[in-house]
Amino acid sequence: VWSDPGAIAGLGSLWRLIWTSVLLGATFLGAGYALSALSRRPSGAAGLAMALWLVAVVLYDLALLALIVSDGGGAFTTQVLPATLLANPADAFRVFNLSASASVAAAGGIGGAANSIPLWQSATSLVLWPLISIALATAAFRKVSP
Repeated sequence: VWSDPGAIAGLGSLWRLIWTSVLLGATFLGAGYALSALSRRPSGAAGLAMALWLVAVVLYDLALLALIVSDGGGAFTTQVLPATLLANPADAFRVFNLSASASVAAAGGIGGAANSIPLWQSATSLVLWPLISIALATAAFRKVSP
């Protein structure tokens, strides 16, 4: 591995994927802590955590896809879509990793949208999401009485 220049060239991409995965995990961990502090029962906390994941990962993108199809390349697709992608931590993760990699330039879909968003904006979104979710979790834990 160390003697193969091709293997070493991919270490930067691997490192980027690792640290962005840690940030995404911290985001959902903080959100899960906040939901568990606000929930009255453990089963309610588990249900809220699953609902959060379903909304953030599946339903949010499904709604964006429906809006893109109904817009037909209009103002939503060209002006609003980049901001809405950064407003979701899972999409910010995808956008950053796709736009930082030169090998996905030929990909369509979110790869095309990723090219319209500056790399610094998606990186900022990735860094802010864990801070926001951990701040919300801290605020939620302060409201819990032992």
